[in-house]
Amino acid sequence: MRVIRRWIAWLVLVTAALLVPAAATAQGGKVLDARRLETIRGQMEKGQGLFVAGDYEAAAKVFEQGYADNPYPAFLFNAGVAYQKLGRLDDAITKFRAYVAADPSAPDRAKVEERIAKLSAARAPTPPPTLGDAGAGDAGDGGLGDAGAGDGGAALPPPVPTLPPDITANMKSLVIVETEPPGAPIHLFEKTRDSAAPFRRGAENSGWREVVSRPSPVSLSLDVGDYHLVIDRYRDFNPTDTAIRIEPGRVFHFRANLSQGDFMGFLRVTANVEGAEIRLDDKDRKRPRWGRSPHGELVARGEHTVLVEAPGFQPLFRKVEVKQAQEVDLTVKLVRVGFGYLRINANAPEIKVEVDGKAVGVWRSGEVPLETKQDAGDHHLVIRADGYKTYDGMVKVPKGQTLPVHAEMIPTYPRGAAWTQAIIGAAFIGAGTYLGIKSNQLHSELEADRKAGVLESDDERIKRGRLFAIGADAGFAIGGVLAVLATVNFIKDPLPDSGAHVDRPVEFGAPSRKAAALRRRRQLAGPSFDLTPALGPAGGGLFIGGRF
Repeated sequence: MRVIRRWIAWLVLVTAALLVPAAATAQGGKVLDARRLETIRGQMEKGQGLFVAGDYEAAAKVFEQGYADNPYPAFLFNAGVAYQKLGRLDDAITKFRAYVAADPSAPDRAKVEERIAKLSAARAPTPPPTLGDAGAGDAGDGGLGDAGAGDGGAALPPPVPTLPPDITANMKSLVIVETEPPGAPIHLFEKTRDSAAPFRRGAENSGWREVVSRPSPVSLSLDVGDYHLVIDRYRDFNPTDTAIRIEPGRVFHFRANLSQGDFMGFLRVTANVEGAEIRLDDKDRKRPRWGRSPHGELVARGEHTVLVEAPGFQPLFRKVEVKQAQEVDLTVKLVRVGFGYLRINANAPEIKVEVDGKAVGVWRSGEVPLETKQDAGDHHLVIRADGYKTYDGMVKVPKGQTLPVHAEMIPTYPRGAAWTQAIIGAAFIGAGTYLGIKSNQLHSELEADRKAGVLESDDERIKRGRLFAIGADAGFAIGGVLAVLATVNFIKDPLPDSGAHVDRPVEFGAPSRKAAALRRRRQLAGPSFDLTPALGPAGGGLFIGGRF
């Protein structure tokens, strides 16, 4: 039985020994991505801002939420400081104890435990006064004997620990150290004397003390002060080091690229065009893009050239200086180019396009829309199609964008009836003219015979002449009516003029909003059957179509 107990006790000790370092380095097991680092930094700085503004309760809530989202012990300590300022000593003690439990190897563990002890003593209830050996009769001094000085005096409660005047100096900062490759030995030294000389790797360094010695990556909760970070020789990589100045309530991210023997800084580039391509130190565009706006990554310290470009905008170059562990925000504003494109199609089988009197191309049904590059501004657009009315109008080309134009071509009004009426009317007028001439000839002959006295009353020419005269009058009347109708039909045009639907401008290479919406509807819709009327120069009809 004793042997079993010994084995159980031994297993408990081994498990505890394994869990403690795991808790201390839980956050250092993987490299932080930029998005998560931004979240951590935002929570820490928001909490510190509320603390400095005097809103301690809100600051404590932010720090607690920060730890819930990203369990770094610095959040716990700062929440404890906020509760101490509120006088909520129980909550403060709970957070400080949680801080020690989360990071048992913290450099300031002894100080935090001392702080917990003082707060615990301060919250202890005051014991009731007791009578000394002199008892109540020893009142000649006007008190309870040797109060507070002897064994019988009243015990006074210890004073509540107060924060120093610089309240932000109580806030811890989160320091994350990573190496590429990971696993390199990391040593952190704290400056303990203001007059100490600058730290030198390999020297005695009086006035400095080592507070951390761990393999990377590590996360540390540090007080305000001067530190020096040393990374020892690792594998085939040379050692490197850097000075660190810790400010209160901040997140510092150090990443050392051992192959370059240097520490890195964080660069974030934001443009007024979301998705703009960003290139770093690649003005000739020979490497893959660094990212798309907004984008941020760790980069080597030093001067860098940033190229930001997007379709429809002028490329922009900027030089930026990034220091070690520094977070640099570069915000740029891209300016559109001075030209744009017209993207033209129509409902006609084939169209010919002119811009400012110059032919720019031909578009046929089934082809991609015709695109023509034009200077930004107003332009005269003419679209022609056989059998359709000509479109003639003005369009305004935007800067750095494409203007979709869909021509609604209207067929020319058919003139077949007018031509028929004109031809038939001309035939009637011609016939009337012929009959009129013949009627006049017969009238002249009959008049000559009448004067000669040889005209008979039943001469058949009299009846024939009358019929010719009536036919001539009818021909002129009918021909005149048809001529008027033909003229009206030649002039009349009940159909509207050809027009153009100008869509909202889109970015270079992007489909029009109407086309994109139609494509989305077709993707969401199932099989369909369409029956569409159509009107053309030669007549009308119905088109049947389907999609399966």
